[in-house]
Amino acid sequence: MFDPVPHELPVELLTFCERVRARGARVWLVGGTVRDACLGLPLRDLDLASACRPVELVALLEGLRGPGRAVPVAVDLELGTCSWRVACDGVERDVVHTTFRVESEYGVDRRPHAVAFVDDAELDAPRRDFTVNALYADPLDGTILDPVGGLDDLAAGRFRAIGEPVLRLDEDPLRILRAIRLEARTALRPMPATAAALARCAPSVAQLVPQRRFAELDDLVDGRFAVAGAARLLDTAVLAFAMPWLGPHFDTVRRALDAANASLGGDHVARWRTLCGGEAALALEVLAGLEAPRALRRAVAARYVRGPLRAELVSGRDFLAFGVAPGPELGALVREAQRRIAERGVVDRDAACVIVAELAAERVKRGPDAAR
Repeated sequence: MFDPVPHELPVELLTFCERVRARGARVWLVGGTVRDACLGLPLRDLDLASACRPVELVALLEGLRGPGRAVPVAVDLELGTCSWRVACDGVERDVVHTTFRVESEYGVDRRPHAVAFVDDAELDAPRRDFTVNALYADPLDGTILDPVGGLDDLAAGRFRAIGEPVLRLDEDPLRILRAIRLEARTALRPMPATAAALARCAPSVAQLVPQRRFAELDDLVDGRFAVAGAARLLDTAVLAFAMPWLGPHFDTVRRALDAANASLGGDHVARWRTLCGGEAALALEVLAGLEAPRALRRAVAARYVRGPLRAELVSGRDFLAFGVAPGPELGALVREAQRRIAERGVVDRDAACVIVAELAAERVKRGPDAAR
């Protein structure tokens, strides 16, 4: 028998659910929150759904933390989502509430053309991606709703797309990456039709903007199921479309993952390096292509990019080409260029030359003694 409600739900969240219940409605835990609770996995996300419209919900959150203590809420009125943070076992967690809705066809921006709010979870469920992510549980009494057969799929160790698999994945190719993370995290396997659709739709991952790809891949890399997920990226060829910079290096990546065994090991920075075959320069190229946060790129560069690699990118000759005369200041300029290259996570020669040009221009502006 599945237990669909996480045991560690924060009191603040339960109080909010009680407020909604007092208004004659019900808030449901939904998606990965319920799925993972059923499988006995640790709590990660706090996803909620109800018939409450965003304006109603914000009003119900007022005063939740006591007089004069507002709950900061981010609201998307078009999609009916509200998000805020709660403390849960000493950890700040994101809460995302989505009003029950039905959707029209998706546009090129991977958002539905139109959204209509509804009052019934049975109408909300068909818009979701996979059966095991369309489970609803009442956190107050444990009641569970299963509109599309997710519990049977959990019991059978499988998952499947809701509706026609190719259409569901084409709506938003990010679901392909989510399916791989779902496999890695839960050990559930896709049904044959869903597996075939994942293979067929894999090239569409390349259409996703870099930031969306990075966010999903970063979530995969930052967990203890990272090796399994990375292996599935390779096995399904999705890696070639999610991170095309690794295309010529598949063998290197495979060897690095095999050596990592069950866990990529180390911290976040180390895991990204391993995912990129253990090569720091390649990891920086991938992270730059995915438009990853500069802090992560700087951390990779600072830890793994040593002097010889940076020295290959720029030298004193580059500054001579920009009109800097030979002399004692030349070495200081090269060292400053190397520092900026490492700080910015640069591995591309052209980008490194831009830094040389910046420094040469600064020298001219400040005078020849500025670098001494």
